Amino acid sequence: PENDAFNDILIRGIQERETRLYQEVPFRRRDGRLLDLAVTTSFLRIEDGKWDIPGIVAVFKDITEFKALDRARRRVLDHLSHELRTPLSIIAGSLKTLETPPGKQRAIERLTRNLKRLQDIQMEVEDIVRTRTPAHLPSRNIDLQALRVSPSIERAAAMIQGLSSHRHVGLKIEVREDPYALIDEAAVEKALMSLVKNAIENTPDGGTVTVSLERSTDGVALRVRDTGVGITEESRKQIFGGFYHARETDFYSTKKPFDFDAGGKSLELLKLRMFADAYRFRVACESTRCIHLSGEDATCPGVISECSHVQDAAECARAGGTAFTLVFPIAPNP
Repeated sequence: PENDAFNDILIRGIQERETRLYQEVPFRRRDGRLLDLAVTTSFLRIEDGKWDIPGIVAVFKDITEFKALDRARRRVLDHLSHELRTPLSIIAGSLKTLETPPGKQRAIERLTRNLKRLQDIQMEVEDIVRTRTPAHLPSRNIDLQALRVSPSIERAAAMIQGLSSHRHVGLKIEVREDPYALIDEAAVEKALMSLVKNAIENTPDGGTVTVSLERSTDGVALRVRDTGVGITEESRKQIFGGFYHARETDFYSTKKPFDFDAGGKSLELLKLRMFADAYRFRVACESTRCIHLSGEDATCPGVISECSHVQDAAECARAGGTAFTLVFPIAPNP
């Protein structure tokens, strides 16, 4: 082993009888070459009649080539992010100084809207590159604090209500329990902003997005649930992969953030998965595709009152929806 990461896995496995389904650890060959290995461990008990002997079964998979490609991709993303920042700033500054010619107001608005979309993408890429934790650093090196999650919810909710004021989607906050959790406050707020934005963009006017917080059996559960159109089974397999488009990109060119159906890129969900890896929380998704929408290309009118299949918001909510859950480790009270 190149460091103590593998020994830590074995010690925790023996002492806490902990199963770890997947963790990347570095090893060095006798010839000096560094290998990236994925280790899967499970707890083992052997009873020989007299002694109850605990043990660990470890399975190793060589992922060196995959990690090399992953590092190369990160370098490319980092380079592109830096290269985009300056021209986008220049374009933004130039647009502010332009006098709008008669009859060109809509064209300028469209340019401004799509410039903002590019700036958002650049920021997402920057977050992804910055968040990616090197495989050789054990997660315990991440500086997490024992904090309550509800203040982050309140701050994010206040921002979202202002940004989505042109929509008629209810935002409910339900804090059932608020124990201390091990979190990075900035990461929690970014993750929550992304999830609620995604929920609002997939919920028709008249629907509801609910943010709830409670203690679960294995941590502190922060859940974002919507009464929206839901995700197809095929899309659920790919939503955390990044750059997955459920529909054609051109469809979103006239949309702005928080508009219904204004999604189109899953960079935010890729970032969420990377946040989970870096900041030691779990993320899960449950979704039911609206029973009145047969496929990816089937469309919802975006307003419950204009849907011919349902009579009211309650009936719409029963037809489909999505819930993302983040589970943070419980921390002792400071």
